[in-house]
Amino acid sequence: MHTRRSAPRGPTPAGLSFPRGWDLMDTRRGRRLRAAAALVVAAFATLVAAPAAVAAPVPAAVPAALPAVLPGEELNELVEPSIVHLTIAWNGYVRFPSDEGWVWSDPIDVAYGCSGFFVTETGHVMTAGHCVEPDSGKEEVIKAFLQSQVDLGVLTPEDAGALLPGALLDWPVEGRGAGAPMDRVIQAVQPRAVEGAVLDQPLNAQLIDFRSFDEGDLALLKVETTGAVPIPVADADPRSGSPLTAVGFPGAVGQVVDVNLVRASFKTGTVSSTQVSASGVAQTEVNADMSGGMSGGPTVDGVGNVLGVNSFRINGETQAFNFITDTTDLSEWLGAKNLQLPQLRTAPVATPAGTRPPRPRSRASPGSRCGSGSSSPPASSRWRPP
Repeated sequence: MHTRRSAPRGPTPAGLSFPRGWDLMDTRRGRRLRAAAALVVAAFATLVAAPAAVAAPVPAAVPAALPAVLPGEELNELVEPSIVHLTIAWNGYVRFPSDEGWVWSDPIDVAYGCSGFFVTETGHVMTAGHCVEPDSGKEEVIKAFLQSQVDLGVLTPEDAGALLPGALLDWPVEGRGAGAPMDRVIQAVQPRAVEGAVLDQPLNAQLIDFRSFDEGDLALLKVETTGAVPIPVADADPRSGSPLTAVGFPGAVGQVVDVNLVRASFKTGTVSSTQVSASGVAQTEVNADMSGGMSGGPTVDGVGNVLGVNSFRINGETQAFNFITDTTDLSEWLGAKNLQLPQLRTAPVATPAGTRPPRPRSRASPGSRCGSGSSSPPASSRWRPP
């Protein structure tokens, strides 16, 4: 191909800056679901005590059967203070072939959004592994570079599309020094209007550990805050047909509302099946609607326990055909981190109207082996927003 020769790599600014009015949604092109989550609202039956017979002693009240799930509005209010919006920014240089041989591009900056959720009161945040893994950053930097060549008129959109598969395999992407990794900045924030939110301003997040998409699609971050509202992780896999709700920040919503006021979306559905990927990773199929930007958010059961992390969907499907990470895998991986995790939530008890369920207390997490990785999921299996 014919391309202009780019200037050699120069010094990179000390920090990465976000565009003014940075988007709280994931606006990237492609197939990866950089965020998804859905909370299902099951039917709630009110219970009425039977009247006593006339002139007969009033019998002791018999506790009515507890509902299996919280009403939808209460469930959403319980979960929303735990939901976090993440912005992941990358800075790198692409080495590409030109008429004069292999040359380095100018620095390429790219940023996208994911969702996450607190799992401790002290600022530990779960999200999807593909949101933060270097292979994802490399892919987005190369895409941004090719798009810049289209904008300059050097390539046509068709040329760029044809070059992409080979570029992902063969074109190196590095940081500011030879062989250095790309610069990555992760920031976390919550909508200011949410009662109980603790991140009213963006804060940098540290990556503690992650598993790549092929190894389970999990990541643990840490922000410097206290008083966060964590969500418990369920201790057993859900059954087919179980109600659930997926939660996250859809990118499409950010296109029609003020990004500074946007709230998380709640999408209800049920468990469709449990599956195992080609790499041997267990996954849960759900029929809750999800869209780009919701990757990394939680899918919770009817009382607010996390069933899995929003991961991906199958491209080309017109019906809800989405996947979250496996419940047991998430519980064991997170349990190995020696964190103070909240206790499981159970079926709601009777409380006076207008009061909220009690905040869960912390529990020590059990030890368990866990792994991490950096391989990138196949392009055909990820869901990224348009």
